[in-house]
Amino acid sequence: IFLLRQFFLTLPRELTGASRADRPGTWQIYRDVFLTLARPAMATLGMTIGAHTMTHPILRTLSDEAARMEIEGSRTALEQIIRTPVRAFAYPNGHPGDDYTVRDRNLVESLGFDYAASGIRGVAIPESDRFQLPRFTPWDRTPSRWLGRLLLAFRHPA
Repeated sequence: IFLLRQFFLTLPRELTGASRADRPGTWQIYRDVFLTLARPAMATLGMTIGAHTMTHPILRTLSDEAARMEIEGSRTALEQIIRTPVRAFAYPNGHPGDDYTVRDRNLVESLGFDYAASGIRGVAIPESDRFQLPRFTPWDRTPSRWLGRLLLAFRHPA
């Protein structure tokens, strides 16, 4: 994050002013200009941008067609922005059974994604379902607490 922030700080302020002439809002400027410029820096840092749905619905509550439209629409919109194939997906809220079902997991796989992140807490191991990967979050107050939590998570992988 620090390196990406530093990259954005190097961009001249005039770029924002010039971009405003062609684009109506700040989001469009970031999407069309800054995100495009940041793509190489993000790739260098090993970042991946994944789809998430268009409107953040609970997929379980949608019809098959609506779920497909949400997932495909998100991927298509992102690919137009970053001009790179989107291979990853993250389920909104991400709790299996509550937020998405096996139908949604299978849909993500059938749409050709390489993997998907769930809201299951834990760490992935080679046997993990790559379309329901657990997450391990880095939000701790100290590095030692983070490391301790990580080591405990490896004792009980998802």
